[in-house]
Amino acid sequence: MRMQPGFFVTQRGRLAMRRGLLALFLMAPTRIQALSPSRQAQPPTSPIREVEVNQASLEDLRSIPGIGPARARRIVQERAHGPFRDLADLSARVPGLGPAAVRQLARNGLRVNTR
Repeated sequence: MRMQPGFFVTQRGRLAMRRGLLALFLMAPTRIQALSPSRQAQPPTSPIREVEVNQASLEDLRSIPGIGPARARRIVQERAHGPFRDLADLSARVPGLGPAAVRQLARNGLRVNTR
């Protein structure tokens, strides 16, 4: 460990500093676990509601986490030109829905042709 010129630390001081940092590093995960709530205490998550994008109403689409009013309107407007074939088609046709967003929406329950 290099010190700046004019900063005097003895060998004993360096060892004490290293021990202190090591102790802090080793105790940190234990302390974090002690402060965090246990996984068993969390309420069970509700099952994912699946919504078929080619048949869903605006309200049905908005029930999917990640789809707000504007995104639901864009999906319905684009669906008026024809049904979506798959997730890639949905991503390509709806402005603002990239591949990553569509994958997240699929994990949240959005389905295209029940896929």
